[in-house]
Amino acid sequence: MSQTAPVIQPFPSADAYAVYSAVIPLRSRDVLPRTPRKFVIVETTFASKSPSGCFPGKYRHEFRAAFSNFQQVNRQSWQLQRRFQLPHNYHFITDQQLAGMRVSSGRNINLFSWDEFYRRFPESGGYFVLSGVGFNPSRNKAVVTVALRCGPLCAGSTDYLLEKRHGNWVILPVRSSCATES
Repeated sequence: MSQTAPVIQPFPSADAYAVYSAVIPLRSRDVLPRTPRKFVIVETTFASKSPSGCFPGKYRHEFRAAFSNFQQVNRQSWQLQRRFQLPHNYHFITDQQLAGMRVSSGRNINLFSWDEFYRRFPESGGYFVLSGVGFNPSRNKAVVTVALRCGPLCAGSTDYLLEKRHGNWVILPVRSSCATES
């Protein structure tokens, strides 16, 4: 009896794409030496644990419902849709395409070929991996984790807290203690 892969559902929240569209340009400015002319985004979200413990107590309380929703939303992967509003073009990449950029380096070790990636996406600055977005019931507070991978010694992820003010998502100036950079 053969098993079929689970169907990954489209991520349905229009607000989530507005959140992603707010954090992706900021993340690229924080990490990269220059702004990319094209964003490359892994087409499915990654499952992530709630980062509530990564923020000061004030924010853990204020964003409690959003952290809870984040945990629920991220129990599965979601298929991202072409609903981003970014300042530059973007391209989705699949996990299979990324796996196809691995090269053997002997001793049965397969390494990711950044040369191949940048040959295919020369104006990208790397690729983004996104969690699902957690919201409070009023949908005016959000939490998301964003990873940017840009080279063998260039990668990191951080968690963002956002508030919707006057119809726009604003990133709060609080750092996650769980952020990773290399």
